[in-house]
Amino acid sequence: MKTLRFFVAFVIVCCTITTLTSCQSKADKAVKQLGDLVTRLDQAGADYQSETWQQATKEYSEILSDMQKCKMSEEKRLEIQQLNAKYGNLKVAALTVSADKFVASLGDDGRDAVKVITSNDARVFYTKETMSSYGMTEKVELICHDVLSGSNTNLKESMTYGLNCVHIIGLIGDRLFYNEFESEGETMDRPIGYVNIKDNSDHGNLFTAMDIDIAASDQLKVTRPSGSEYTVSSTLSDSEYRALNEKWTAEEAKRNTDWLQGTWEYSGYDPIAGRMVLKLVIDGDYVTWYGNGRLMDSGRMDIDIDEQRITFGRDSYMDIDTERQLIYTGSRSEGTRFQKSSSIVESSSSYSGGRLGGNASYGRNFNTSTEVMAYVGNKFRNSAGNVIRVKSYGIVCNGTQITNGVRVVSFNGSRATLTATSPYAHGTQHFYVDASRGTITDGTGDVFYIQ
Repeated sequence: MKTLRFFVAFVIVCCTITTLTSCQSKADKAVKQLGDLVTRLDQAGADYQSETWQQATKEYSEILSDMQKCKMSEEKRLEIQQLNAKYGNLKVAALTVSADKFVASLGDDGRDAVKVITSNDARVFYTKETMSSYGMTEKVELICHDVLSGSNTNLKESMTYGLNCVHIIGLIGDRLFYNEFESEGETMDRPIGYVNIKDNSDHGNLFTAMDIDIAASDQLKVTRPSGSEYTVSSTLSDSEYRALNEKWTAEEAKRNTDWLQGTWEYSGYDPIAGRMVLKLVIDGDYVTWYGNGRLMDSGRMDIDIDEQRITFGRDSYMDIDTERQLIYTGSRSEGTRFQKSSSIVESSSSYSGGRLGGNASYGRNFNTSTEVMAYVGNKFRNSAGNVIRVKSYGIVCNGTQITNGVRVVSFNGSRATLTATSPYAHGTQHFYVDASRGTITDGTGDVFYIQ
């Protein structure tokens, strides 16, 4: 019985020794194979063909699989770590060379290309333009090129016909940001999106911007068409970006005051003053206010967005509503408001006047009434194209005399007031001169610009 036990124990020990020896032999073989592979790749240099790396990757995976089946000494583990690191560095170097060659082969399409290279793969993201037979951009594609396999994946396609294009901004983390814009003309409001390079999913039209830059490793500097600048995280969710876009749009709409420009009118009845005809002319930052054909006040405009009010002249003010684009005739509580009748900025651009680059100089001051008459003797044109000239015997409009004798009743600095009598209507007409702005304004609020 003792002899039998001894024999069984002897057999178990022999089997264990055999197994350990066999495993050690496999480990040594796998380590040697890995070392040979690394040496072979090192001798070949970084300029390796993709087919070769595909075979090398397969061989590398098989070697690692064999290693995982055996227990190894600490010395062997350290050797394997060193070989793995060297293999990874060689692969990255080879993939980098291949990616650079591919980008160079793209020509103009590769000018904004982005390379993503790891020890496992290499990809190149770029935009490709397809031109029509008429020489216009017909199609723009955002493409992912796999360097190892040589395959292309179309991530985004715009059928443009000269309109929309895709431009790569840059890569932050796993997000490749891009914008869309018009190829024919300036697009100020460009939709911004990104491609998640983990799964090549497209996340488009998140917010709009005139320009976008990578401000830091995880920050985007966004410049809006209004000129406002914002710095936001590049890791926000799609819904957070869209919520920000709505917030920015609302804020900018409130700050925007371009809608104020133009001529505003009000006609109504006041229990004390009787019938009231008001006209408000806003040109740039200058306001002129008329009541029943007479100048009420004028001066440079200050806008208080928080108080929703404009002030100008001596102490004149009017409440405004930037969201609804309204101007009240005074306080908002009174309820009466102006109606916009025209935009003098737009209409005056339809002709070439002194205000738009003529030869007249502004900012002059009048020292005598003779200087005033010499100044108003120039040609002045209004938005309707009517031309007036002021002579001592009267005012001539489009070659026809419309008033009798003209008199300078006052002048101060660059401003002066003229009076004239009309052969067609009773009473005296007033004309207001502002040489600093190059204008003559009649009693109805019609503005004429010097030529």
